[in-house]
Amino acid sequence: MKTDKEIEKYKSEGLLKDVSMGDDMVGFLIDRMDDVVSIDDSEIFPAPPHLDEVEEALIEGVIKQGEELIILLDVTALLEKVMDACESA
Repeated sequence: MKTDKEIEKYKSEGLLKDVSMGDDMVGFLIDRMDDVVSIDDSEIFPAPPHLDEVEEALIEGVIKQGEELIILLDVTALLEKVMDACESA
């Protein structure tokens, strides 16, 4: 999975050595953002089974905007995955 490869790369570069759970603040570095949209829960659908770029466990759902699918990440699951990788470092 792409996510696992990225986490391994960060681990090998020593970028996750000081990461720990607790009262730390978390931030995200966004390399590109196209738009901000407001949606209702009724507009969130399950992810199609053939999404292979993102690990399925990290997807909260998708929304359809025109002909595009927008993936909604499960931030908690993503952070847990990173923390698990840090603990095994």
